[in-house]
Amino acid sequence: MELKRKLKIEFDSAFNELFLHELFSKQGFKLQVNPILPDTTKRPDFLVSKDNFEFYLEAKVTTDVLNTG
Repeated sequence: MELKRKLKIEFDSAFNELFLHELFSKQGFKLQVNPILPDTTKRPDFLVSKDNFEFYLEAKVTTDVLNTG
């Protein structure tokens, strides 16, 4: 399972995705995980939809740590 692997390797990122999934689910949105986009190999985390409204959601984690390497 992708989420289980991500929780072990990238905990903050995986937890953020799980949190956002639950947040939108509890508000009645439907979420499609890693939807296929036309004309690209990129796959956002979710396609979120409710009624006649939909958008792609990519979860990102930001930190105040600078990567100078």
